[in-house]
Amino acid sequence: MNGACFVGAGWTAACYEAVALDDAGRNLASFAEPFRGDGLLRFAERIAELTRIDDQSVCAVDTTSGLLGDALLSRGVTVSRVIARPIRAEYLCSMEPHALAAAARRSTEVLSPGAGMAQGRTRELLQAIVAAKPAERRLERQGWLLKRVTTQRRAVALTFDDGPAPGVTDRILDVLGKFGARATFFCVGSQLKAHGGLARRAVREGHLLGNHSFSHAFLPDLPPAAAAAQITATQRIIDQATGVVPSFFRPPYGARSLSLLDMLPELGLTAVLWDVDPRDWRFLAASYDASQVLGQARPGSIVLMHDGHVSGTGTAAILSALISRLLEMRFEFLRLDEMITAKDDPKEAG
Repeated sequence: MNGACFVGAGWTAACYEAVALDDAGRNLASFAEPFRGDGLLRFAERIAELTRIDDQSVCAVDTTSGLLGDALLSRGVTVSRVIARPIRAEYLCSMEPHALAAAARRSTEVLSPGAGMAQGRTRELLQAIVAAKPAERRLERQGWLLKRVTTQRRAVALTFDDGPAPGVTDRILDVLGKFGARATFFCVGSQLKAHGGLARRAVREGHLLGNHSFSHAFLPDLPPAAAAAQITATQRIIDQATGVVPSFFRPPYGARSLSLLDMLPELGLTAVLWDVDPRDWRFLAASYDASQVLGQARPGSIVLMHDGHVSGTGTAAILSALISRLLEMRFEFLRLDEMITAKDDPKEAG
């Protein structure tokens, strides 16, 4: 194959799928990779091989494909992001790969490597959050939304997003086990379909599972029915794999809208945000300074961390230092459900 290659990469409820076009719009290749084992990584690597032949090659993904986009960016693929419109009628899917490949041919703007799939969306994210503020305050009062738990007990909740992922989640579980720390894992449905054994291990070892959407989608981009499909499909997958029905949901990127927040109580789910962000996805162990974040921690804090293939690469390496320092500060580690119970616990800090 010579010349530039334009790839559209998407997914269905069963697999990742891609179409590659040449500069004239002729089909060069089409392929799929099921959600099992290292399917995500194999799929991303195949696209990397196609696109690295010519530096004008581009791969387009839509905003339902957060983990896929991160995997591509981490492999040096030139990625163009497309707002997810229109979504196919079945809802639990991305845009059609052929439409995405056509968008890649027209693309004039690409994402910066290392900055993630939410780059460039800050204004829209903040506008949606501001519009949803009345609902957010109402749900906080009603107990359907958490940013932090009000408690005198000197405890924090460690939470991990984007997994389960081999080589990351298992290392994090090892560290948590070493310290006897319990945590909450917000699972991505497509990842759990591939790596259910890691989720079952987390449950066996006393950790809590939450819902983090099916594909790490930027949910405000989706019609309500498509957003609901992302959430309910993941509920079923977690239940089928582990016997656990989650009570907590964290929106990818923290991106929420009025319709999404109003939907969650109807689905029996409490929205979980955070008040402490170590930005673990940006650090390697050698450069990580736990003091940058630990000054923010207080009783009832919810700490945002990651265990995804890309987002959690450095997390296991810094987790021991972070937990050790929090223990020196006399914090204990509770699951989110335990933290809510601790709200009414008479045990005082100190």
